[in-house]
Amino acid sequence: MKKILLAALLLPSMCYAENLFKNGDMATSSGWKGDRKFVPLDGNRVLILKANKRKETSFNQAVDSRDVKDFTVKFRYKSFNYKGRGMKIRGTRGNGAFTYQTYNLQSDGKWHEISWRFSEVRDSRRIDFSFLLLEGEGEVFFDDLTVEVIDIK
Repeated sequence: MKKILLAALLLPSMCYAENLFKNGDMATSSGWKGDRKFVPLDGNRVLILKANKRKETSFNQAVDSRDVKDFTVKFRYKSFNYKGRGMKIRGTRGNGAFTYQTYNLQSDGKWHEISWRFSEVRDSRRIDFSFLLLEGEGEVFFDDLTVEVIDIK
């Protein structure tokens, strides 16, 4: 009986995970640092990154990771004209060590979703998540960025 009661109490909090990113919906200009700009697109406000032929462009935000084992990072992107090496999502721990995942991007004018399970917290108190557009040409739009705790210590 106690297990059923405990499950009933915990289930609602598990179903509605909190987004630790500030301004993940891009409603304001706050929370994000880097080479970003905000523009209207499809009746919504989104973040835009313009590619550079010689260097990566990026935006980032740090989140509290105390007592956390795993995160899930999710977002949507769209591009009409990006030609390049893709993008990298990087999680940097407080000691400067980092883990990253690289993705190819499609430039078909449609929204695409990306999800990354970040399991490399390693007792760091903060993780700085960076979204890096690798060398290339064109621009990529980002929206609905979330980082949610999926496992605690």
